[in-house]
Amino acid sequence: MRRTRGERELPAFAQALRGWMEAKEISSTDLARVLGVSAMAISRWRNGIDMPASGNWPTLADALGVDQQTIARLVLGFDLSCFSPEVQRAAMQLERVPADRRPAVLAEINAMLDRLDVPEHKCGLAYSLGGVS
Repeated sequence: MRRTRGERELPAFAQALRGWMEAKEISSTDLARVLGVSAMAISRWRNGIDMPASGNWPTLADALGVDQQTIARLVLGFDLSCFSPEVQRAAMQLERVPADRRPAVLAEINAMLDRLDVPEHKCGLAYSLGGVS
């Protein structure tokens, strides 16, 4: 069952981060120290208020013993690994979009890709909105 924050369901990344931290028995303060961010930033990630910047993904993945692609998939809401490097770079820009706006932005991108009949679109971007809230 997904944990909730008030009436709102936590994003998949926040749920995963909580689980990874529990499994590794690492506190928000310790993780913040490793990443060079504030404990408040970690709290915001754990509560689904904000997401880590892509520059933090490699260190976060190492600290928690997870794959960086898993972090990218949960933060962005889709798997980057099957896309070309150009599409991957463009997708990384989604991290700058507030989490609550990402579903609408992804829906717009999906509609555009449908109109253009982009082959990579079949890789899963259109059906990935479930991981972003």
